[in-house]
Amino acid sequence: MQNRNEGTGEQAQADPSPMSPEREIDSQILVVEDELDTVVELGEWLDLKKMKYVATNEPNHAIEVVTHNESIKLLIVDAYMSRMSGYSLIASINTQMPSRRKLRLIIVTGHPSEEDYENAARLGVSVFEKPLDLDALERVLRDGLRD
Repeated sequence: MQNRNEGTGEQAQADPSPMSPEREIDSQILVVEDELDTVVELGEWLDLKKMKYVATNEPNHAIEVVTHNESIKLLIVDAYMSRMSGYSLIASINTQMPSRRKLRLIIVTGHPSEEDYENAARLGVSVFEKPLDLDALERVLRDGLRD
């Protein structure tokens, strides 16, 4: 598995994989997930919805993408990744972002606990349980892209 995955979200025969660097340009959604199957499935769905996204399985790369790419408006982050928790990643991004820039943050987890909801409330993020309710996720994403 590659360490970096980025995509434009537009389907075409020559589209790069969700984790290729070409996908960073003009992407509005950053997916941070260490399970490749989830990245592929979510990426296919985002492509169908014509939403531009980039994906990575490296939390440090996610910080770099967000801080250097003003077009990113939304983050979809796995709560429990092997290298860094989604909550730690969001806290790191929040400390490095200019206060004028607003991001919509979404945590996804297979088994949300009371602690997940407490952490999410503290950080001001939405929590989605896997398997994802794609209709609800689409509403949150479209709302976040309008801002």
